[in-house]
Amino acid sequence: MNHRHSLMMLIWILLCVVSALVFYWTFIDGELIRKVIIIENPSELKTEKDVYIPGEMVRAYISYCKYRNIPAVYQSALVNHTLTLYSSQERNSGIMGCKKDVLIDLEVIPPNSYADTFHINRTLKYRVNPLREVIIQLKTVDFKVVK
Repeated sequence: MNHRHSLMMLIWILLCVVSALVFYWTFIDGELIRKVIIIENPSELKTEKDVYIPGEMVRAYISYCKYRNIPAVYQSALVNHTLTLYSSQERNSGIMGCKKDVLIDLEVIPPNSYADTFHINRTLKYRVNPLREVIIQLKTVDFKVVK
């Protein structure tokens, strides 16, 4: 075997390894295997109360199994006929393992809110590797805000 053939073989092997790693990171990690978190009924989170007043913290019950210790960047929105966005924050979202009906803080009803029916949407983003982000959408059931 000459050096040129050895070099070509090494380049071919490196290209295959890098391609396999990119494929794994892009399509498999966090999606098919090594999931970050599984949330039970993410679009129907039950709130602690049915009626809130401006300035109160909305809390909801969540059941989940978290498999990887990765922090989430989350963005919340208070929704009715309009959309009130809260600033994005990063935090460790939940203890690893499975938890049932854990009461979590979501957001505070803004003091200038008016009486109406609302719900909260929350987007969780987990960076599972350099190429992939897992996004999970949460939504509470409707609740009322009264003055």
